[in-house]
Amino acid sequence: MKPFVFRLQTKLDVSRREEEMAKARLQAKEKEVEELEVEKANLYCSLARSEAMMRNFLRESNIYFVNLIRDYIPVLKENIARVEERLDKAREELENLRQDLLKKKREVKTLEKLKQKAWEEYLYELNREEQKFIDEIATSRYWQRQKKIDE
Repeated sequence: MKPFVFRLQTKLDVSRREEEMAKARLQAKEKEVEELEVEKANLYCSLARSEAMMRNFLRESNIYFVNLIRDYIPVLKENIARVEERLDKAREELENLRQDLLKKKREVKTLEKLKQKAWEEYLYELNREEQKFIDEIATSRYWQRQKKIDE
């Protein structure tokens, strides 16, 4: 009997590679989201510190620094808004990448099941042929013995 060949092996290999690439893209996007969250938290900390410093300078009647911080706070808020916007987009892309990875995993799993089924069918046929060969040998021996007995 000829050796086992899965006719969709190339497709399975390609699908596995696509799954690995999808995992890598997902991990990169997760890292990006995490970095954006850290950046957002840092900006909020800067905003809180700036507001606290402004209150301290108001108590000290240091108008120069109060005006400086007052001009800086809208810039911080604008940066926070930009980071939140980028974070929303990154989270949306992350969800799309998760869905893509799930599709790839399902495809690989389906192809692996098909391969397993084909392998089991191959083994079944191999066993059938082996059993047929053994039966032929047994039949041949039986007739050879009968021939010797008749002589």
